[in-house]
Amino acid sequence: METAIDYEHLAQYTGGDAALEAEIFSLFQNQIESWLRVLEPDSADEDWAAASHSLKGSAKGVGANHLAEVCARAEKLVGEAGDPAGREVARNRILDAVNTVNDEIARQDYRRTVSDLRSAS
Repeated sequence: METAIDYEHLAQYTGGDAALEAEIFSLFQNQIESWLRVLEPDSADEDWAAASHSLKGSAKGVGANHLAEVCARAEKLVGEAGDPAGREVARNRILDAVNTVNDEIARQDYRRTVSDLRSAS
């Protein structure tokens, strides 16, 4: 089953270090929150472009490939500020992908916690 995060890709940067992975996820989630505040259907083109591009890059960095793809499609909507309906659809797709990634991060955190508890006993 494919997960929302490519852990093999992420391990290239973390070397499998669980604490580093958790820190990267925390930073990633903070970036998501910041950029989603800017990514509104009626945002100026430069704001839309910066938010969608930055989210795409951050998603690629952690291996959230589907989210990166959705952001890449949204990035192409620059110049379409007159089409807020199209941007609204793109934003909703990003939000769905973000929720899927956040759910996967929560599952990974739970797995890590359970593993740590088992190791401690």
